[in-house]
Amino acid sequence: MVMEFLKLSDANLAKEFNKKPEKDLMPARRAKVVESINKALASIADKQDNPKRGLYTTREGISCATLRLGNRKLKVDGAEEFYVPRERIQDFYKAAVKSVEAGELDAAINAALGGEATKGTPRMGSVVAKERSPIAPWRVYRRNIGRYGQARADEILDTKNSPEEAKAIREDYKANKDAK
Repeated sequence: MVMEFLKLSDANLAKEFNKKPEKDLMPARRAKVVESINKALASIADKQDNPKRGLYTTREGISCATLRLGNRKLKVDGAEEFYVPRERIQDFYKAAVKSVEAGELDAAINAALGGEATKGTPRMGSVVAKERSPIAPWRVYRRNIGRYGQARADEILDTKNSPEEAKAIREDYKANKDAK
C-alpha cells in the first residue's frame, strides 16, 4: 500500500512556511522624527530661544533649525541646517511634521541611517557595524604587554604562533612600538 498522503506534500513549501514576516520600520522612524519635532514645538511654545539639546538655536531674530532622527541630522535637499526668521520657526516645524507624516522625508531618514533598508529585522544598533580590518599581530602583542606584562605576553605569543612567526612579530613590535 502506497502512502498517498506523501504525494500531497511539497518540500519546497518549507522555505515559504519558515520565512519570517517582513516588518516595515519606516513608520517607527517617522514617529521618532515627529516626536523630536514635537519637543521642539513645545520649546517654541515655552518661548525658549536656545533649548538644551534642541533642534534649533536662535540669535538676533534668526533661528538655525535642524531635523533629526535620534542624534543624526537629516539632510534635506543637500542641507542639514535651515535658517528661518524666529517668528516663523513654529510654522517651519509644523510644515516639517506634515512632510514627515506624508513620507516626503523617507529618503533623508534612510540616508541619515547610512542607507539602511526600511524593511527587515531591527538590529541592536541603528547602523550596521562596519567590517573591521584585522589588527596587526605586533599591535596585539603590544596590547598584551600592557594588559598582562611582558612575561605573560611572550607566553601568549609563543603558544599562538610558530617560533618563526613569534620572532617576526617581536621584531615588528620593536620597530613599531612607539607608533599609534
